[in-house]
Amino acid sequence: MARSTIPQASGNSHMQLLARDTRVAILIQGLGLVLIYFMRVFLARWMGETEYGIYEYVISWSLLLATFSGLGFPRAVLRFVAQYRVHDKWALMLGIVRSSWLLTLGSSVLFSLIGTGVILGIQHYHDFIYGPALMVGIWLVPLQALMNLQREMSRAFDDITLALIPLQIIWPVAVLVGSTVLLERNHGLTSVPMVTTATLLLLGVLVLQFIFMAQKIRKTVGPQFMDAAIALPNLPAVTPPALKASPILPTVMLATAGVATLAEPIALDSAPRPKLAYAHKEWLAVSLVLLLQNSFGILMQQTDIVMVGSLLGPGQAGLYGAAVKTSMWVGFVLQTVNIVAAPAFATLYAKKDMKGLQRLVGTVTVWIFWPSLLIATGLICFAPQVMGWFGPQFVAASLNLRILVAGQVVSALCGSVAYLMSMTGHQNKSVVVFGTAAVLNIVLNAVLIPLVGSMGAAIATGFTMMVWNIWLCILVIKHINIQTSIFYFLFKDNEESEETPSGEA
Repeated sequence: MARSTIPQASGNSHMQLLARDTRVAILIQGLGLVLIYFMRVFLARWMGETEYGIYEYVISWSLLLATFSGLGFPRAVLRFVAQYRVHDKWALMLGIVRSSWLLTLGSSVLFSLIGTGVILGIQHYHDFIYGPALMVGIWLVPLQALMNLQREMSRAFDDITLALIPLQIIWPVAVLVGSTVLLERNHGLTSVPMVTTATLLLLGVLVLQFIFMAQKIRKTVGPQFMDAAIALPNLPAVTPPALKASPILPTVMLATAGVATLAEPIALDSAPRPKLAYAHKEWLAVSLVLLLQNSFGILMQQTDIVMVGSLLGPGQAGLYGAAVKTSMWVGFVLQTVNIVAAPAFATLYAKKDMKGLQRLVGTVTVWIFWPSLLIATGLICFAPQVMGWFGPQFVAASLNLRILVAGQVVSALCGSVAYLMSMTGHQNKSVVVFGTAAVLNIVLNAVLIPLVGSMGAAIATGFTMMVWNIWLCILVIKHINIQTSIFYFLFKDNEESEETPSGEA
């Protein structure tokens, strides 16, 4: 059976493999970020600030709800699959893959149904400008929840390309093509048809990724994955009875399993096929805490756009949303390196190789900081020109961009603190940090937006980002005894430098 590349590698070869995977991830993420960014630029130009603001508002809400409906399984799957592969617990690995997919599907469909009812209720009592687009966009929730899960599954099985290409490359290209067709056909582009097109295209991307992911798992553990995918598992007691009895789950799984098995059969060795095993109590105990942590994280990312849209209107939401998306360029390297390094964090910690973990953290911290600092400097110096790509009216958001970039720089300074906490079993401690930061972010947005407009949202988000990164950095040192800050690696003495080489990507 296939093994992770991280446990097999050691020393210099370990870092070479990590550097190779990081280069691949940076290439895909970089191209994807460019595609997504220019997709937003074109949409903003074609739709105008109001319609684009509605589109961003809907996408932000769907991302929020997709995080909640994922039940924390994306991060939990990433951690548990890495651990089970180290200890050859194949039955449990198959069990969490199967159960997490079905539970995510069921809970996200339930969220969409409830959301549809809420939107209809709001529209019944007063005219809701976001209502028509939200009625369509609410069905992005199951698709985004499953995309999040399948991305983390692919990462756990050491397939960076499968994790990134569908959402980072294929979907934005498809959306650009679809929006161009709509623009030519309708001689204009509005939010409802754009959200509808984006939803249908994401469905196609989701099915495509599922087919290839199923084949990846078949290569690793044998064809019983597809056999298991057809039948409903023994769902935990917390699942509502109506959801267990719903025909949606077996119907969708039968359809997707049937599509996947149309692919060319994989030649398998004669290794024994493990039975599926379940540890729902343990999985849910971890995943629900991670759900809180991830939800708080998404809240901090999306609350400002939602509150600007709610308090200042869709026009300001469009301007501010463009600044937020642009500031994410600074976090690009951090997110990309974490994609490669997070499974390695879990693997090395499971093997109790703390020296190797510190060496890995030191390497990725240096990789993260310098490119992030370079990108941040460019955005701060050329903020008006960059925001002008969206249109002349977007230059007004230049100051917001500079403030948000400052918060992103602090994230780069602190390194992979959030993943280190969750991949090493300290999620209960880090969730307090994320929860406090999320509440602080909401309060600051509520106070500052009415006072200074969208700049208040930028100040609130940038400050909150600084707080939780520094706090987590302290917790990592205290509970894992691992140094993550770039300052430690820049100013440590020569003896420590020999113990923890920085490496080069």
